Amino acid sequence: MARWFIALAMLLLAGPAEAAERITVVASFSVEPWLEPLLKQARFTGSKVVVSRNVRILTAEEEHPVSGRQLPSAIDQHAWLDPKNGVVYVRNIAAALIRLDPADADDYRARAAAYTKEIQAVDGWAHAEIAAVPAAKRRALASHDSLQYIANAYGITLLAVNGWTNSSEPSAAELAKLAQQIRASHVKALFLDSITDPRAIERIAGETGAVIGGTLYGDSLSPAGGEADSYIKMLRHDVSTLKAGMLAN
Repeated sequence: MARWFIALAMLLLAGPAEAAERITVVASFSVEPWLEPLLKQARFTGSKVVVSRNVRILTAEEEHPVSGRQLPSAIDQHAWLDPKNGVVYVRNIAAALIRLDPADADDYRARAAAYTKEIQAVDGWAHAEIAAVPAAKRRALASHDSLQYIANAYGITLLAVNGWTNSSEPSAAELAKLAQQIRASHVKALFLDSITDPRAIERIAGETGAVIGGTLYGDSLSPAGGEADSYIKMLRHDVSTLKAGMLAN
């Protein structure tokens, strides 16, 4: 589960302490298998809420890493990277809290409304930022395929070395083929993912003359006080970093 959900849940839970102790937020499209043993160990008896209901999803059929490996039939879990989905998550979390603690419903609604406005403002800003990049330059390569939602939201063609998980690294032959594709398509914007081994991207950069434009955040936030230590700051950082890198294409 991405750390931003913890921050978002705590923002809405900043009211009554009792409600905060009685709810666990599940970010994925089902209860994650690692969560059950953890909750059992903690003797948690409260409510589990899957907050991704009704978000716009992408599937394996819509996403493929450049390595050519076919992804298993599945839903991409990184839906929060589209701010419009972020609004849905906020609405779902607030609704769950209101069901659990109706006496403080007005407080939860007010917090959710304020946070929704922040997300929508960032979404509008992001559209304007990427619109300043010529359409032919809106191409990038990332080390991890967790960023397709933000790419789709703003009309970016995003290639990836790895799929949604990092269970296997591309082979030498796959990297050579990828480097050839990068040279042929004149992609200069390469990006690291905050949780991925940088060596594959560094090798591609060395072989093609492309430049690593920075680190993008999708599965986690930066440490507290860093460049992407909240959901809003993460979106701003990723869009700004993508824009600067793609202008070099």
